[in-house]
Amino acid sequence: MNTAIFIDSSAATIKTFTSAQATLPGSVNITTIDTANKTMSGHFSFKVHNQNDTTEKNFTEGSFTNIAYTNSLPIGGGGNDTLQAKISGTLWTAPTVFGLSANGQMVLTGVDIVTSKQIELTFPSTITPAVIFLASQEIHI
Repeated sequence: MNTAIFIDSSAATIKTFTSAQATLPGSVNITTIDTANKTMSGHFSFKVHNQNDTTEKNFTEGSFTNIAYTNSLPIGGGGNDTLQAKISGTLWTAPTVFGLSANGQMVLTGVDIVTSKQIELTFPSTITPAVIFLASQEIHI
């Protein structure tokens, strides 16, 4: 299932947002996949919904560049990879990014442990460069 997840644990209550119930789930455009070096790049935009308080956050101008992915542990990003997006109008850049391909799914993750925020994009590991649309029905929490 193609999904986007945003986790904000910067407050006392951890908030999890998913594209699963958002009014406009959005899309991810995979522009390049280098299977020899196991990296991928692309763009995304989507809305995510918090099931507990029904708020939504809008992600625009999202991009990921040269995200290294692996199908084994440990995982870790490369030196020149990026993942960033405007979250409800404010630019956010993940200092740590990585990808994991396992059990038929590819998960790209951007994490900032200082601000306690995380973005995850999930889609089939067999993806080729293309625009994929995010789910609007299934809940991934």
